[in-house]
Amino acid sequence: MNANIIGVGSTKFKEHWDLGLRELISKASISALKSANIEIKDVGAVFVANCFGSTINGQNNINALCADELGAQNCVHIGGGDASGSYAITQAANSIISGQSEIALVIGVEKMSDLLSTDITKVVSEITNQEWEASTGATLASLYAMITLKHMKTYGTTEKQLDM
Repeated sequence: MNANIIGVGSTKFKEHWDLGLRELISKASISALKSANIEIKDVGAVFVANCFGSTINGQNNINALCADELGAQNCVHIGGGDASGSYAITQAANSIISGQSEIALVIGVEKMSDLLSTDITKVVSEITNQEWEASTGATLASLYAMITLKHMKTYGTTEKQLDM
């Protein structure tokens, strides 16, 4: 059995001062459901990827917020740092392939503009490994830069290719 993407939806990437997590979830979900030509009642499971909701937005139970907003059943919060979205897609595919769901909805939502940039930097640094990375001064930006340089050296990737 395969799991296929049948629709997509998104909000604009910008600072949504007037919207909260609930509204962002709703707008993107409505767009995705419309794109797939289905309704929320057709969805067997919802996987909502979010890393910082509890720290930045004070939302410790985003799966319940998502279920309430969408009127959906079986909402699961997926947290995994920067890989939360990938993990949510994997869990949705597993749900479909295993036969637990015929249709799964994946939502990725973050609202990081609710704090000052200095506070955001502190929060983001907390997802690094405190024992090995943060204690040596490594940041996510520096770690990603090292990974990118290694990729460029190994595969000959150019800055122009990365820009695209």
